[in-house]
This record gives sequence, structure tokens and C-alpha cells, in this order.
Amino acid sequence: MGYECIVKDTCPVCGFYDYDGSIFWKNWENTYQEICPICGTQFGYDDSNLSHEELRKNWVENGMKFWSSSRKKPKNWNPLEQLKNLNLSEEEMKELFPDKL
Repeated sequence: MGYECIVKDTCPVCGFYDYDGSIFWKNWENTYQEICPICGTQFGYDDSNLSHEELRKNWVENGMKFWSSSRKKPKNWNPLEQLKNLNLSEEEMKELFPDKL
């Protein structure tokens, strides 16, 4: 079996778009590799037992905090705007924010 790498530049959990390069990628086993600097999801580990949707819900419920201590928070960072990168449906947004929508 050959090695296939699918490069992604957007975190499938929090919607962080990596302007500096593609830090999220899938290997031939179809698992993501890397740690998102925003939500802290370690792909290939955290998502082995929880879906990206469950990890997203946990991140939102815990206050959508900026995770990385070694990377600067993007200027004017807004986690709600960042979630728009995932093109979530209205229903998915209502599940994440039941008291706000």
C-alpha cells in the first residue's frame, strides 16, 4: 500500500485556518496528524475515541480558549468567526450554542 498524504490547512474541530502553512494532514490510514494550536486537539490521539464534532462541543463548552503557549494568538482572534471556516449548518450551530441562537 502506498503512502498518501492529504494536506489540510483548516482544523476540522475548531476551524482554525493555518495561514503559515498546512499543519493538518491525513496519512494513508486516514488519520490526522499534528496538534492544533487553537483548540489543542492532538490528531491521531484525541480523535481516536471522540469525533471531531464531540471534540468541538467540548472546546466550546470549555470556553473556546486559545490552547498554545508557544504560538502567538492571531491578531483580533475571534473563535466564533473562526468556526465559520467549517461551514457548519444552522442546526449544528444551535447544538453548540443552544442558549445563544
